[in-house]
Amino acid sequence: MFNDDADPDKGAVDPKPFPDDVVQAVRGTLPVAQVFQIGLAICVDGCLLVQPRAAAEVCPYAADILERPPTADEQRAARSDPRCDGVGHSYTYFAGIGADSVTVVVDESAAAAVAGLAPGDAAAVSGALRAGQVVVSQPKYLNHDRVTLTLSSTDADGRIQRRTKEALGFVLPHPMAAPLAMMTEETARSLGLRSTLSILLATTTRMPTQAEQDRTQSLVGAPFPVAVERPPSTGNTTLLILAIIAAAIALAATAIATALAAAEGRADLGTLAAVGASPRMRRVLSLSQSGVIAGLGSLVGTLAGLGVAMALLFALNQRYEQIWPAPTPWSLSVPWTNVAVALVVVPAVAMLGAGLLTRSRLPIERRL
Repeated sequence: MFNDDADPDKGAVDPKPFPDDVVQAVRGTLPVAQVFQIGLAICVDGCLLVQPRAAAEVCPYAADILERPPTADEQRAARSDPRCDGVGHSYTYFAGIGADSVTVVVDESAAAAVAGLAPGDAAAVSGALRAGQVVVSQPKYLNHDRVTLTLSSTDADGRIQRRTKEALGFVLPHPMAAPLAMMTEETARSLGLRSTLSILLATTTRMPTQAEQDRTQSLVGAPFPVAVERPPSTGNTTLLILAIIAAAIALAATAIATALAAAEGRADLGTLAAVGASPRMRRVLSLSQSGVIAGLGSLVGTLAGLGVAMALLFALNQRYEQIWPAPTPWSLSVPWTNVAVALVVVPAVAMLGAGLLTRSRLPIERRL
């Protein structure tokens, strides 16, 4: 939960902006295990952005270093410069904050929930926070046991002004992909920082339902947006509906093609009957025709669909070849359920239908 009404101009460290009735509403409507109040670090004297800085040499083509957007030549150079890897990428924190990195002010007991720590790692991180260290998510932010924080503000002309502060550092035992720095209130105060825009972070005993989330939001009101971090969805109703429609069309086409093939081969079936073929031969021939038609059609259609998808994704990604920072490239995600339906279910159903709907008795034709 986020507090939209937090005032960044207040001077107290950790203003604890969440009223008791809001906290009680969260506890009463969600399956809450623990609740923590978290602040975003800013400066007492006015800077609004505090970020951990990598110990290695910074990317020289970043807009905040150049104080202007990079030119086309600089963008091309940045794409091949390892110092610029990851610059400009945005991450989502606490299911609602989008940023390239965050520095939070937390209580030591909240460290495990904030960083998603295993029980064995939580004690070490909590001890580092108690000792006044700044905990960072990746080793690149640590330089000889020290962390450098970049404090950014704007001057009267709108230009970005930066200065740095150093503190003892500690890196998470298992690094996170997203850049993150944590410190306690006491450490923030010693560095001339404070917290604002606080977050109410609740851990739960199970995944809350959408109805529970909606009820919580209705109780706490618009100033406190409620967000739930949910795992990626494994099901896709739209893809399933498309698979059913495609399968129905494929089966209809297979039935028509099989019927036409059977009509053209009627004379051949009569010849087979005349030479003593079994009455089941017509059913077997019809079943095999359906299998070949549906199987080849499904295979060719699947390969064509994947080929077109790859071509489109390649064309979309080519637009970003000369752009930096470039967005995450589009990747091919194969809908395996649809592919299985096309390659296995459609031919199987087509053969089953042909076997059930075809008469066993062979036709006897008279020729004069």
